[in-house]
Amino acid sequence: MSNNQKIQNRKFPLVLRWAWLFWLAFFMIWLRAEDVDLIFVTLLALTASSLILFSYTAAKEFKQTLPAYLLSGLIAGFLVTPLILSLIVFKSSLHAHGFFELPTGQINDILINTILWLSIGPYISYAIFRRKNAPLR
Repeated sequence: MSNNQKIQNRKFPLVLRWAWLFWLAFFMIWLRAEDVDLIFVTLLALTASSLILFSYTAAKEFKQTLPAYLLSGLIAGFLVTPLILSLIVFKSSLHAHGFFELPTGQINDILINTILWLSIGPYISYAIFRRKNAPLR
């Protein structure tokens, strides 16, 4: 079986493909900007963790139980902080200023917000589970 057939046989909805393309476009726009604001990179990390979760659940047989949804929300919340930090490091390495773009206080804010993302993730996944026409069902 060729690689093209393997890709076409996967259950990967068209909506997720377009969502990844839009995320990539916003990522490229963010790379060009000279900013030290955390709002855009946080939104990028939040959407990336959600898209990673949705992509995984679309590709695999996902249990339709509440504990599975809560665990997936916890994992998505856990991914936010490492994604923020890796995006910032990637952007800093491309711009090559010779110094880190963000002050230590902002890095501390990112690390402190890890608890927030870990607590919000299961709530969002619970809301998705309770919704009648959830896209994961």
